[in-house]
Amino acid sequence: MLLLAIHTVSAVTARVPLVALQLREKHTEGALPANLRLRMLLPTGGLQSVSVWDGETVEVLRQWLDDTIVADCTHVIYPVEEEFAVGIALALAGARTSDAVSSAAMAATKTKEVAATATAMVQALAGTSLADTKDAATAAAAAASARVQAIAAGTLTETKEAATAAAAAATARVQALAAGALSETKEAATAAAAAATARVQALTSGMVGDATEA
Repeated sequence: MLLLAIHTVSAVTARVPLVALQLREKHTEGALPANLRLRMLLPTGGLQSVSVWDGETVEVLRQWLDDTIVADCTHVIYPVEEEFAVGIALALAGARTSDAVSSAAMAATKTKEVAATATAMVQALAGTSLADTKDAATAAAAAASARVQAIAAGTLTETKEAATAAAAAATARVQALAAGALSETKEAATAAAAAATARVQALTSGMVGDATEA
């Protein structure tokens, strides 16, 4: 949702109001929350300055501004009727595309971490009482590697959150196996590996999407 925020100070005390300086600093330092994107900042020498945001809701932006901006300032926020706007479409398209590319790169990095974790699982299983699941873990590692290749080739996309959750789950499983708190039958592990491999093949061929789960 595109949002317009009007920032009003009680008195003019500088060439640029403190609220504008703080917003500029947060944007430059990459200190904005993941669900808010500052698209435009228009400071003035008067009582009011304006900023334009991509955000979830008016309330989310208002809450962040109230909690974060330390200035004698009030904020009024309105949803923008983007389809009737003039002069901002190109800038917004460029910024949003850049964000999407950045998110895809981060997701690919996380998925590579999943593949590395699967490899570590194979190494942890080797030489333990759970060695009968080594083949299944090896298959899982191969499936994860195929997934990374699919992402690199542009045939598979996933969200950062999904990749992070997958990495956390794989890490937890390795820890449980190493601690002896998890056991599994060879049949169950083999079935899980086969399912993962089939899913990767389906994803790579474009038969299914992967935007909501790892």
